[in-house]
Amino acid sequence: MRTETLAELQDLIAGELWSRGARCAHCVEAGVAHVAGRPAGAKRSTPEVIALVRVRTSPGALEDVLDSMADESGPLRETFKGASVTFGDFDVLLQLGADSFEAVAGDVYGPLQEIDGIVSTDTAFTDARRYGE
Repeated sequence: MRTETLAELQDLIAGELWSRGARCAHCVEAGVAHVAGRPAGAKRSTPEVIALVRVRTSPGALEDVLDSMADESGPLRETFKGASVTFGDFDVLLQLGADSFEAVAGDVYGPLQEIDGIVSTDTAFTDARRYGE
């Protein structure tokens, strides 16, 4: 979700969304990864199958982790869609995506786990094809 101000976002989460039963861990975007000089934050493009991964990094490793994720010849080169630095319960919100669940899950449980400086991940998958979108 996006609002004009942080106060509006907090009101939305604590008000209407909370009363409808929505629960979440929220954060504020502080920066984004860059690919070939262009910003590549999470949720800027959405292929058929995506994984949103909350990533926690070791102290001092944030920039190296972000660079490794966004590296066009790196371990996530086929599925990387964007990464945003966050202030909240995690350090990076990473979006991976492809046309198949196997491709996305393969990178979540393989190459992503091998990036130096990642302490832990928490992943949610979605497949737009399942809902006919």
